[in-house]
Amino acid sequence: MAVHKAKIPIYAAQEPGSHIIAAIDIGTNSIHLVVAAVNLHGHVKILDTDKVTVRLGQHISPNGDIDREGIRKTVSTMRRMKEICAAWPCHIRAIATHAVREARNHQDLIESVFKATQIRIEIVDGDEEGRLVFLGMGQGLALGDKSVLALDIGGGSTEILFGRGRKINHVTSLKLGTVSLSVEHGLMEGVDARKLRGLREAVNARLEPTVEATRSQRFQIAVASSGTAKALASINPKTMRVRPGNDVNGLILRAADLFAITAALCRLRNPAAIKVKTGLDAGRSEIILAGAELLSAVTREFGVSQWIISAYGLREGAVIDTWQRLEPDRRINRVDVREESVRAFAAKFQIDRSASAHTVRLALRIFDQISPWILPNLSREDGKHLRRLLDAATQIHDCGRFISRQAHHRHSYYLITNSHLLGFTQDERIFMGLIVRFHRKSVPPVAIDPHLGPDLAADEWTAMRILAGILRLASALNRTKRCRVRDVVLRRRGDLIQVSIIKANKSGSALDQHKARKETEALEKSWNVRISLDS
Repeated sequence: MAVHKAKIPIYAAQEPGSHIIAAIDIGTNSIHLVVAAVNLHGHVKILDTDKVTVRLGQHISPNGDIDREGIRKTVSTMRRMKEICAAWPCHIRAIATHAVREARNHQDLIESVFKATQIRIEIVDGDEEGRLVFLGMGQGLALGDKSVLALDIGGGSTEILFGRGRKINHVTSLKLGTVSLSVEHGLMEGVDARKLRGLREAVNARLEPTVEATRSQRFQIAVASSGTAKALASINPKTMRVRPGNDVNGLILRAADLFAITAALCRLRNPAAIKVKTGLDAGRSEIILAGAELLSAVTREFGVSQWIISAYGLREGAVIDTWQRLEPDRRINRVDVREESVRAFAAKFQIDRSASAHTVRLALRIFDQISPWILPNLSREDGKHLRRLLDAATQIHDCGRFISRQAHHRHSYYLITNSHLLGFTQDERIFMGLIVRFHRKSVPPVAIDPHLGPDLAADEWTAMRILAGILRLASALNRTKRCRVRDVVLRRRGDLIQVSIIKANKSGSALDQHKARKETEALEKSWNVRISLDS
C-alpha cells in the first residue's frame, strides 16, 4: 500500500555547498524515498517522503530469482518516486539491500529500472548498509561521543553495530529479517507453540555468534531504527493500541514494555487479530511478531535496558554520504543536532531570538546559583543535562504566541511535546513542554500528574517543578522583552532565598520588577522555599 502526501517545495539550494538529495531505499519489505535539503554544514532538512510496500522478499522464487511481478512492482514504484523527485532539482541515489543483493537475477532488476527511469541502483553489502544506518542515526539523535549499540531490523537482514562518534568499531549483518522469518516459519497464517519455538530457536542460533564476538564491546546507549522498532515503540503496552501521533524519533522503548508487548502479540496469534487489537496496518501486522521476537532476543542477549528510537537511518545516511561525495572538501561540522533543531523550531514559530537569548541568560544564571541549594544531590552529569534542557525550553517557550497570545503557555506545551525536535527523546520533549506549561499562571502539582508526565519519575517531576520556577522568574524579569534587567543575584539566608535584581541602567524597568514580585508566591510553591525579592 502506498502512502504519500504531496508537499510544496519549500527550499532552494542556492548557497555554495548546499544540495537537494533524494535517497531511495529498496528493501525486502518496502521501498522508501526521502527528499532532503543539506546545507553547507551538513544539516539535513526533510522535504518529502514516500513509502510503497512491495514485499520484494516474497517475490523471490525457489531458484533464487526475483519473479516478473516483483520486477514490475519495483519499476512502477521507482517511476512514481522519480515523479515526486521532479518537484526539486535534486540528485537521486537508489540503494538496494538484502533482497536484491541475494537475488540471482538482480542485474535484470537493475537494468529494468534504469531503462524505465534512468536511475541506477547500487547494491550495498551488509557492512555498508550498517555504516549508512549509523550515519543517518546521527542526524536524528544527539549521540555525541557516547558509545552506541545500534540496531536496524529490516525485512531480510538485521545490522548490529557498535560505534562512538563517527567511528564504527564493529558491524555485523545477519540474515534475520521480519519478512524472511515470517515466511520461513509460516507466521502470516497464524502462530502456535511449535512455530513460536522454531522461530525463537532460529533467532537465537543465528544471533549467538555475534553475541560471542562482541562480548568485549561496551555501550552507553542503545539505538534502534527501522519500521519494526518504530511500530513496537508506538504501541502502548497497557492497552496494546498504537499511540496517536507519528513522530517516533526519540521515543523510548523500555525492555520491560517490549517484553510485555511481545508476549501480548504471541497471545493474539494471527495477523488479523493483531491488526484489530493494535491498530497497526495490515502489512505491518503480518510481520510484527517476528520483529518483536527478534528485537526481544537482541535486547536480552546484549542486556539492553531501553532503546532510543531513531526515525532516521539508511536513507538519511545515504543523503549525507551523497552530500559528502558532491562536496568532497567539506566535512560535517560538529554542530549539535539539538541546537540546530531548536534554532529551526524558533524560526518556524517566529520567536524573537534577541529577547529569547536574554531570557536564556537570566534563566541559566538563576539555575547555576540555585541548583546547589534545592537540588543538592544532583550529579554533575545530571546537572549539565538539566541545564541544557532548561536552555532549550527557554529558547522556545514563547512559541505558543504563534497561535494565540491568550494562554500561550498551553499552546507552547502542545507544540513542544508534539514537535519534531531532533536530538531530543520523547521524554525530554515532554519534560521541556511541562517547564513551559507551568512557567506562568498555575504551578505544577507536587504529585506527578499521569496525564501530563506519564513516564516521568518522581525525581524528574521535582526537577521539572524547579526548572519551571526558574523560567517563571527569568521570563518575568524580561517581561518587556527589552533586556532591562542586566543580571540577577541569589543569596541563601537559612531557609530564605534573597533575589537581587541588577538593572541595565538607572531607570531599569518597573514593569519587569513588578511582574517578578507578582510571581514570588508561585516561586515559593515551585521551589518549596521562602523568597525575598530586592531591587
